[in-house]
Amino acid sequence: MSTADRRRPVDVLEALVREPQLRALWQASARALMALRRGPVPAELSADLLVRVLAVRRPAEGYDEKLYARLDVAHLRGHVARALGRMGRRAAVAVPVLVETLREPLGERCSPMCCSASSVRHEQILARVSVLDALRRLGPQAGTSVPAGVVAELLAPASRRIALSAAELLARHPESALHHRAALLEALEHPYAPVVEAAARGLSRAASSAAREAVRPLTKLLRHEQGAVRRAAIRALVAMRPDARGSEIARAEERFVGLAERDPDAAVRAVARRALGSREGPSGADGG
Repeated sequence: MSTADRRRPVDVLEALVREPQLRALWQASARALMALRRGPVPAELSADLLVRVLAVRRPAEGYDEKLYARLDVAHLRGHVARALGRMGRRAAVAVPVLVETLREPLGERCSPMCCSASSVRHEQILARVSVLDALRRLGPQAGTSVPAGVVAELLAPASRRIALSAAELLARHPESALHHRAALLEALEHPYAPVVEAAARGLSRAASSAAREAVRPLTKLLRHEQGAVRRAAIRALVAMRPDARGSEIARAEERFVGLAERDPDAAVRAVARRALGSREGPSGADGG
């Protein structure tokens, strides 16, 4: 075991901030945070220190060494992001730096897929998912802090894992969903069904502002091949009833009748029946 491995996590991370050129410190820092992946984050490991670590880059020269440097950064960033997410809102100071990491481009795909560049890209994707998951835990302001252009890149079909984590971030809080309702509307056409389902959930949280734009595309989703998407679309349409155009929501409710009677998914039939029942008054509304 190296000397670095025997230090407290806070000592290893502070050493890394001082000497980012030492690869052994990158590896020791990742191992130190991995050891803390369960239970509360120690109070001595402050959000401020973790933010400083997020901003560190490993100097490198030459193609191979630069690949290793990007791999080290991505690996450690994922562990740092997970630690920050477990801190919850007391790590809100990290939001700007976490958002800034989302601006950085992913490595290129290459062939064969077993080459080092592909491994780096895979680790970067895992790190980006961890950053998005951390932001989701840091409160409603986190989603609104991500610029629209960055959100558009995250929701692109290039990585299903990133797109789903981004959609879940926007759907988590009404403030985020309202702020990014244009992106959520566009995500209703995403090729990955879980992203579509998350976008529909998000729009249901921004119902009063999104109803005029969202009712038609959500009604189209009532024919989606995935039952989870159809259920989310029904719930979003129910949430939009008070603010939707009467003729448009009436067409959606006509579809509810068919779903309640003939949909192959029993859960969809149940949600559609509750949606139809809730027209009689708020007491029957589906809260799922």
